[in-house]
Amino acid sequence: MSAIVRRRRITAASPTPEKLATFLRHLEESGSVSFAAERTGIGRNTVYELRKVDPAFARGWQKAVAMAVESLRDIAIVRARDGTERALWRCGRRVGVVRARSVMNNPNNLNTNRIEDALVSFLTCLKGPFCRRFLGRCF
Repeated sequence: MSAIVRRRRITAASPTPEKLATFLRHLEESGSVSFAAERTGIGRNTVYELRKVDPAFARGWQKAVAMAVESLRDIAIVRARDGTERALWRCGRRVGVVRARSVMNNPNNLNTNRIEDALVSFLTCLKGPFCRRFLGRCF
């Protein structure tokens, strides 16, 4: 009985070292595996499998996600401190800009970014080791 040898087919979507470096760069910029894989042209399952078998790639993945988390935290701090600008519209025309502060800086104002603040808090907690290790969950 002969053993069946399965050959791996090299396709355009096969992960070359250049594609993997590009994937890690996109992962660092976005924090999203799906986005980075799509932009690079590599399947999500392929990068997850490669992370299991390639320790160097797994370390690069960890560093990229850590950088994405730091970027997200920086955005959260700036948004909490400075707020965000929103356009004011009247009768279909832009008439001005208002700076909406976060709930932390402006607790009595109803015109706040409560949903955005909650989203940033959730994402910061979700990606950070503090919540998983000490709190067990985010909220």
